[in-house]
Amino acid sequence: MNILFQYLKPYKWLVFLTLLLAGINAGFSLIDPIIFGRIIKVAFNYKTYVEHNDMTGFAHAAGWLL
Repeated sequence: MNILFQYLKPYKWLVFLTLLLAGINAGFSLIDPIIFGRIIKVAFNYKTYVEHNDMTGFAHAAGWLL
């Protein structure tokens, strides 16, 4: 393990940055199903309450989530 730390010591800030960005990526991966579920809910509510073929209301409601 000491050999690994010797090799990584000059790159400690790069390792830190990599781990930080990996953590942010994992956070966004956990948030993605929540956003997708809200888009599905908006689409279902739009289809339930609107009888005509006007898609501007749906595009406006789901667009900000995308």
